[in-house]
Amino acid sequence: MSNIYISNLPEEATDESLYSLATSLGGTLVSHKAIIDPDTGICKGYGFVMYSSPEEADRALGKLAEMGFQASRARESFTAKLRRCADKDSNNLYFHG
Repeated sequence: MSNIYISNLPEEATDESLYSLATSLGGTLVSHKAIIDPDTGICKGYGFVMYSSPEEADRALGKLAEMGFQASRARESFTAKLRRCADKDSNNLYFHG
């Protein structure tokens, strides 16, 4: 799977409009999320879309650039890395300072 970050989304963007945009680019969509300010209900101008393969994400990145969006591969957060690497049978605590 391959997660991409998309910026330059309009203020009125929603999860549904991001889904429509992402599916119009082709490929199999695994997840999508427009980042909405909880206080105002307005999109913060960015969101994330995950495609089922790196090749699909690469095609989407090219098409998004042609459409005037800023888009790149999303970097994995430290917390996500810890979850991915965690020993499922361990009760270890991880501290990050």
